[in-house]
Amino acid sequence: MVSCWRGVEREAAVHGYLGSQFRLGNAPSVLLIWNHPPCVTTCMDPLVLRYCAGDFSAAVILMANGRARIRNAVSTLLPPAWDKPTVDRDAMDLVRHRLFVRCARASSSESQQHGASSLSTAALVSMDAELTAQIADLGRWLDTDQLPAEYNPNLTARAWHARGQWPKLEPLFDLLEEFQPLLAAEYAHLRDGGRVLEDQDCIQHGAGAAWSRFEITGVWNSLGASGCSVHSPVACELLRRAREVSPVALVRMGYSAVKPGTWIKPHHGMTNSKLKLHLGVVVPASGCATIRVGNETREWVAGKVLMFDDSFEHEVTNACVEDRVVFQVAIRHPDLQSDPASRSIVRDAH
Repeated sequence: MVSCWRGVEREAAVHGYLGSQFRLGNAPSVLLIWNHPPCVTTCMDPLVLRYCAGDFSAAVILMANGRARIRNAVSTLLPPAWDKPTVDRDAMDLVRHRLFVRCARASSSESQQHGASSLSTAALVSMDAELTAQIADLGRWLDTDQLPAEYNPNLTARAWHARGQWPKLEPLFDLLEEFQPLLAAEYAHLRDGGRVLEDQDCIQHGAGAAWSRFEITGVWNSLGASGCSVHSPVACELLRRAREVSPVALVRMGYSAVKPGTWIKPHHGMTNSKLKLHLGVVVPASGCATIRVGNETREWVAGKVLMFDDSFEHEVTNACVEDRVVFQVAIRHPDLQSDPASRSIVRDAH
């Protein structure tokens, strides 16, 4: 269960750890929360276990109870400096709570199998509406579908971005689409060589579900002098040329594969300061592999690029009999001024 320390459930684990410390009358520091080895054991928190196991109704109930318990602990056990939770923490608790509710709604038939822990569809719909209203009342975000932890309200905000809306990105789109056949061949080589590794977040769900990735600048992938993996020369050449034509900074690049029967649960990217480009590399039969961003669902096409803002709620479904593979490029939001000297891969938080 160490793997569930990452991603959405990492935040839940932190809250579990905080709750246990609050009940003991301790006030852990931020450094202690993130760096102390015992924190890893918070992955055994019942909330995280339920979420990872797909018992979403139970996770919803535990989240509601946990939020109330932690608020009470903060107000009664901690010194004055800790007695007022930050707006951000409360806001992200609401976001996480609503995601759990939406997971439960999307898998309501499965949730009913858990007996006493299940919630009716009507109850979940009511909770969703109530949480959405609370999120809106906070005034932290302009759109209740776009809820990143790091938020800049001055950036163009739309779930899906059309190619023509950013003419300066045309050379980057053309370059990506030109490389599709070569990337498909390289992906097969990486996969067959065991280098495309399954992501350890429990954000994926379903029998045999798996989401696997190969980050071409991941430090664990044997980087060469250029800072790109020696195992992906095609993608590294693409990166070199993309640095030359992209008017915005490149944040991240790599292959992303989703196995048949996999559902990537609804979630939000950590920031709206970047956009995602997905090049269809290996796309199964039409209509069975889809991505919903905001309120619109689309499918990938081999050799074509989709552009979206992953700070909007999004989810992926592969109902095909084959893997769906994309080459993903995260770019700095075009509204942001880009330093020409930074036209290279930079790290992001998600």
